[in-house]
Amino acid sequence: MKIRGKNEIVEKAQEMIASDGLAGFSLSDLSKKLGLTKASLYHYIDSKEELLDTIYSAGHERLMRQGYRLRLDCSLEEALLSLISHWQEIFFSDGNYDYVRLLFSLRPTEERAREEYSALMEMLDAQSEVVISHFLGSKTSPLVSKLFSALMKEELEKGLMEGESGDLERMVREFAALTSTPGTALR
Repeated sequence: MKIRGKNEIVEKAQEMIASDGLAGFSLSDLSKKLGLTKASLYHYIDSKEELLDTIYSAGHERLMRQGYRLRLDCSLEEALLSLISHWQEIFFSDGNYDYVRLLFSLRPTEERAREEYSALMEMLDAQSEVVISHFLGSKTSPLVSKLFSALMKEELEKGLMEGESGDLERMVREFAALTSTPGTALR
């Protein structure tokens, strides 16, 4: 196999770690999967630690480039569907899926994975709160947005484990209907 550069090594390592965990990952296995000698692999990277640092840096940069402008010029349901679509892209697009899955699986043992994953979840929480407070007002929004964020995170994380994002659109429609019902505790 002809390696096109360090990016291909990083992508394959990310895929392997996301799938098998860090404990089951070795540079020897990586070189075999890529069809390289260990010497050729070391031409591109110096150590497992450097490779992991490169994975974190590249993944972080890729996620930060995926900026998002909240939609607030529509109905609550449309705004939440737009938000859900954005987070599905972050979690499940080809370039991000293995990285986010790596963060999710390594967060119990790796400080940097925990920090990166927490930062993603804080962004999700903040965006949910902005959308919900815009439509429902700031009086009820903190609790309601926490509930919405928790439901969205549960579906996204279940999707990371199962390989697909579940029925988030149905969840949004039910949530929007619940918040628009007169006399509901969420209003």
